Amino acid sequence: MSKSLQFREESFDFGQVPEEGGPVTHEFTFTNNTARPVKILTVKASCGCTTPDWSKDPIMPGKTGFVQARYNPQGRPGYFNKSLTVTTDMDTNPITLQIKGQVSASTASKNATEFQAAVGNWRLRTASFNMGRTFIKDEFTEKKFQVWNGGEKPIIYSGKTEAPDYIRVETDPKVLAPGAVGIIKISYNAKMKNAYGFQSDNITVHTDDVASPVKSFTVYATLEDYFPPLSAEEMAKAPHLTLENSNSIWGASSKMLSARKK
Repeated sequence: MSKSLQFREESFDFGQVPEEGGPVTHEFTFTNNTARPVKILTVKASCGCTTPDWSKDPIMPGKTGFVQARYNPQGRPGYFNKSLTVTTDMDTNPITLQIKGQVSASTASKNATEFQAAVGNWRLRTASFNMGRTFIKDEFTEKKFQVWNGGEKPIIYSGKTEAPDYIRVETDPKVLAPGAVGIIKISYNAKMKNAYGFQSDNITVHTDDVASPVKSFTVYATLEDYFPPLSAEEMAKAPHLTLENSNSIWGASSKMLSARKK
């Protein structure tokens, strides 16, 4: 049995849709193949991300009308496949239309996925700073950590930090614009810490972030002795292990091995 409304197409692929590009729209057109006027009663979308519209007046025989689908990609990176269910005053069985496509993630969405540890509007990969292996020597070891401003206002680092003398904190830039990625540089002096093994310290950073102006973090480090590499001259003077009669040692080992086999 033929449908009362003959759509030119019942499925449409948007292809690549940029997330930051705003909503995309497609219009499905149809023809009334019956001998009497047909009215669309309702069009229901499968999700709130899709807004339908349609011809509100009855469609005369042989005339055309439309059903429109408007899809909002904001905050929805990845593949999508949505449907519109069309009900008329002619058929008891509704007509299903389909839209699909691939939303290309915006920079903000990518950053939100990558920087999931939220400390106010500062977003980091983790809410702590791990310095890893840090050698005990009379200098500061530096490590950089990325931070993303996930808020809508610039965030200023005041330069004020509560931390032990052996830990220093810097940010680049000092003013982090909305949506921008900056650097937090942690400098650690293991000799001043005067300890060995796994260590943890708490630091506090002051900003003008309205969501969390005073931010607390933990700094981790594993402290180990530092043995500087020897120069060629030092290597020549260093003690060396020598064997006066290596053949006798290997011979004895061979005999012991042979005896065990027997």
